[in-house]
Amino acid sequence: MTKQDVKLGVPSQVNFVITLVVFVDWMIIFATYRWNYSKEIVPDAVSSIQACALIVAGLMFVLNLVVVFMISGLRSRFLHLFLASAFLIVCWATFSSDRHHVGLRRSWFIQEGILRYEVVVKMIKTNSYILTDKPQVVRQTNAFITSICACTNKDGSLTVWISPRENNSRLGYIYTSGAILAVDPSDSNNPNFYHITNGWYEF
Repeated sequence: MTKQDVKLGVPSQVNFVITLVVFVDWMIIFATYRWNYSKEIVPDAVSSIQACALIVAGLMFVLNLVVVFMISGLRSRFLHLFLASAFLIVCWATFSSDRHHVGLRRSWFIQEGILRYEVVVKMIKTNSYILTDKPQVVRQTNAFITSICACTNKDGSLTVWISPRENNSRLGYIYTSGAILAVDPSDSNNPNFYHITNGWYEF
């Protein structure tokens, strides 16, 4: 093998490695986000894999744009430009899947979940005299709900934190009998804080 052969073979090897990494990463993204169409709750492990795969996809997107201007050969440039452009399709698919998953999860709460959680709130209201103005654990269980905290506010209203749902540390619910909450009372910078219905919020 001559030096010329080696020189010609290096770009092909680079193209092959980058293409392989990109497509394996895309398969992981599509496989994990497909979960969102059939599950109301995504396990922490799956969410972590999704996040890592998206980070890798973003890095590969930037790499492909760089390679387009550095590598020689029209076919090679077209390949990397195609991989970079197709990343937009991956972003759209994951965004669409995520919105579907969130909608499915919130619909479940309104139709079924709220009935389970209101039982917990009713139990706490019955024993609200034991609460103070500082959030405190009032019950722990290994079943549907892992941890419950509650406190009595200055206006006499009750705030209850129920988390996590089915051992997913990224999801929990807040109930308040007082005025509508504008922010998460435990984390004002929480971007995922969402008013579901009546006094119920998702965080």
